Amino acid sequence: MKIIKVDLEDDKANIDFNAILWQYNAIDCHVTHGILKRMQQTIKRKPKQQETYEFIKDLQIPLLEMGMRGVRVDLLEKSSMIISLNQEQQRIRKLLNTICFKVFGFFINANSTPDLKKLFYSDKGLQLQPEKAFKNGVSRESTNRQCLEKLKEKWLDAIVFVNLILTIKEITKTISVLRSKITKDGRMTTTYKVAGTNTGRLSSAQSQFNIGMNLQNPPPKIRHIFIPEKGKKLAYLDLQRAESWIVGLLVAVIIGDYSYLNVIKTGDLHTMVARMVWPHLNWGEKKNWRKIADIIFYRTFSYRDMAKGGGHGTNYLGSAFMLAMHLQVSYSIMQQFQHSYFKKSYH
Repeated sequence: MKIIKVDLEDDKANIDFNAILWQYNAIDCHVTHGILKRMQQTIKRKPKQQETYEFIKDLQIPLLEMGMRGVRVDLLEKSSMIISLNQEQQRIRKLLNTICFKVFGFFINANSTPDLKKLFYSDKGLQLQPEKAFKNGVSRESTNRQCLEKLKEKWLDAIVFVNLILTIKEITKTISVLRSKITKDGRMTTTYKVAGTNTGRLSSAQSQFNIGMNLQNPPPKIRHIFIPEKGKKLAYLDLQRAESWIVGLLVAVIIGDYSYLNVIKTGDLHTMVARMVWPHLNWGEKKNWRKIADIIFYRTFSYRDMAKGGGHGTNYLGSAFMLAMHLQVSYSIMQQFQHSYFKKSYH
């Protein structure tokens, strides 16, 4: 096989990138075939692994068809949302820069790391103690989301700026999702990964043709742009509290504690968990519990959202650090949640 040094300018002009892709494909297939026999020998001794392997193979065809077919998109509503979000973002940018100019005498770009460092850490801005984050094993001064959350927790002066900046970033992300490429016939496609997680759940991402998006976790505010086929309806199907029932039964059988199982039987597990974790809220009569649980607790998350995401993640042995990262909340909030959850869920 010919090896091409793509770092040399003289070679770049003569590269047949299509041929390189075919060569890569051939190597990929060859290596996969080479390990197949050894893998089959291994899993033959473990029937459960063989069963799982066959199941995963069987999933590939239907999932490929589903991903390539995609979901219809309401193009008019999609465009309308992009316009609306752009206008909202411009309004918040203007507010942020008005405050920055009046207080510090300069404007900033909320998506610019140097600008944020200037605002929060430099002697021209707030002059706060810099927060650091690890990147490639090295601790460096940073203004990523976690660092901004820490600044907001530590310094009153930072709260307004952090809130505005994070709102701008969230809108930027939502607009980016809305602008994901769709097919010519107006569909959002995806690639379902049968082995994308350690728990056996599916994951998804942009399709093999560099269009589409992760179709499993679109932001709630944009889900209405997805529409059913003509003459069909879209439905949300869920095995109600299935995973929680398993956890409750395991706890009851193994350690003889039925408290979590009894909470599940109330019918609204996540509201009950919210009551256990935040008992200081004015819960009042039972008819008001769900209304109180739906109050916004942090950013776009209600108390009930936190109880649901935090509870499920904790049941799967997720650490406070990992859950904070996945739920996009601060580490201290997740620590506080898990402390209360472990303390009260089973006792």
